[in-house]
Amino acid sequence: MLVFILIYYHILDFKNNINNNIMYKYSIFARKKSSIRNNGSKLIDIDFHYNIFNLACKDDHPEFVIFVSSSTLNFKKREAIRSTWGNNQSSPILFALGSVQNKTIQSQINAENERYSDIIQGSFEDTYRNLSYKQVMMLKYVNKYCSDSMYLVKMDDDVFVNMQQLTNFIHNDLSPNYKFNLIMGDVYIDAPVIREPSTWKVTPEEFSPNVYPTYCPGYRIIYSMDIVQYLHRQSQNPAVKFFWVDDVFVSGILASKLKDVHKDIGPLTATHTRVKQYLNGSAKYDCFVFSSFSFDINKNGQMMEFLRNQTPCFSVSNRLIWMNK
Repeated sequence: MLVFILIYYHILDFKNNINNNIMYKYSIFARKKSSIRNNGSKLIDIDFHYNIFNLACKDDHPEFVIFVSSSTLNFKKREAIRSTWGNNQSSPILFALGSVQNKTIQSQINAENERYSDIIQGSFEDTYRNLSYKQVMMLKYVNKYCSDSMYLVKMDDDVFVNMQQLTNFIHNDLSPNYKFNLIMGDVYIDAPVIREPSTWKVTPEEFSPNVYPTYCPGYRIIYSMDIVQYLHRQSQNPAVKFFWVDDVFVSGILASKLKDVHKDIGPLTATHTRVKQYLNGSAKYDCFVFSSFSFDINKNGQMMEFLRNQTPCFSVSNRLIWMNK
């Protein structure tokens, strides 16, 4: 009987040793995988480096940083921004681009950057389906190089900004009372996933639920810096699956565990129709922070007129319900 007991405990001890070794090897593998995913050369799930890099914040600590998502071919749009609302020295304005295989186009981008030093170009290909990489690259950059700023303003290159009013809104309305837990834009709740054939079709394999988590469309979003840091950490989590719809991925999926962070700033934006009315004289200019371009980018004179006619106003917070509760 004693012999059988000794044999039993010997077998049990042997199994425990095997299990411990397996768990040890698994934990080593997990740590290696995690460290690989979180090192500086990774962007979500791909190897990454900057093709073009500029240090924007340097020794000063701007209240906010503007990152403009731009296609490699949109030279005229970037130039239009620089010569109109982007002709501003108080806050850094950077253009986020992906890579391009065409050497002629890349040479033009290099020359553009030599002149302006405001381009951040990632090593991923500049395509519509890589926009999530582009937006996470912005988070990565700001998290590391501009973390002393309070806000990241992310927008597309077809958005016009009233810089004076944006500065007033952030400095006078946001900074005193709203420094944390902010993803500000148009807020989409339970937006349906498009399954029908279109540019935005998403298959169940790509995203299985039929509605998206709450998110903000990315044509203009303001993130508080704590959210920038949180979203960047989440993007590096190996458990997070890449999703190509960048608005949903960054401000929705990565933020899905956060509560009450999405804030509506739709009333601060002049609609496409309203901008056309401004330009054709059927409506008087009033106060806004953002608007769509809605004009010929080849006519900078038209844009300058638009810039000159913007109506200044000190505060717009009275338009936002969540600021007046």
